[in-house]
Amino acid sequence: MVCISGGQKIKLVNARGELCYVEIPDEYLKKLSAFSILPLNKVVDSIRVNNIIKNSLSMNKVFYTKYFFSSLFMAVFALTIPVFSNLFYDKLIPSASVSSLFGVAIIVAVFIVFEFILRTSKDIYQSITARQDDVDIDISFLEAVLYGKKKNGKSMSSAFVLWNEFQKVKPILLNSVFQRIADIPIFLIFIAVIYVNLGWVVVVPIIVFIISIILSIVNHHYTNELMNKQKEGQKNRNVFISEVFLSIKMIHTLNNQGLLFDWVNTSNEQSYLNLKIRK
Repeated sequence: MVCISGGQKIKLVNARGELCYVEIPDEYLKKLSAFSILPLNKVVDSIRVNNIIKNSLSMNKVFYTKYFFSSLFMAVFALTIPVFSNLFYDKLIPSASVSSLFGVAIIVAVFIVFEFILRTSKDIYQSITARQDDVDIDISFLEAVLYGKKKNGKSMSSAFVLWNEFQKVKPILLNSVFQRIADIPIFLIFIAVIYVNLGWVVVVPIIVFIISIILSIVNHHYTNELMNKQKEGQKNRNVFISEVFLSIKMIHTLNNQGLLFDWVNTSNEQSYLNLKIRK
């Protein structure tokens, strides 16, 4: 069912396009989501970065598993060529043999073709998971914003500001955090190859990796402090007029006739809502 209006009774549309009215007590109504009839007792925790990562990995584990294996085999193919050349080529193949050189070239070409196939599949899986994560994160965050607005008494324009700010940082989450997690197999293979060839020199990239994590955490806290100072300096300046302008902008967006027509033209022409809007 989909809720299309509220009030004393909730107006719902079922899967057959029929309208119905459901009366819900106020105590339970405060715990409902704006998107689906689900309780929102722990909705704020759902937008934390660690919970977003856990939920995305669990919901899209099939695609992420293929993504991990693609990254793993890409790392193996990428490291096989230099390791083979440095360790085995001079011992097994005479340097003056032209046929041996052609054989090595064929092997390298096969590795390059397989790496291209794996890279393409990895990009496809990443695109699928990124789109799914994009929708899931948007819904989770907007549910948390609406729930927090209803609970704390914030204005709708404040929720609109939070939504815009979140859209600015969401690409960092999708393109950085998830990408680093998916590249863990490459990092592990890289560490293993260095350890086999150079021994304890493998500690160097590990230390660099740890230092980079520490620096990113420090930069995150430093950025938050700057943002808090900026908010303190501007929290009392033009607050009322900003609320008015943001509310007008949101209302204009919701009532944009062009967007409505675009949605109608691209939706299913036989759907119930489409026919009602056209009528």
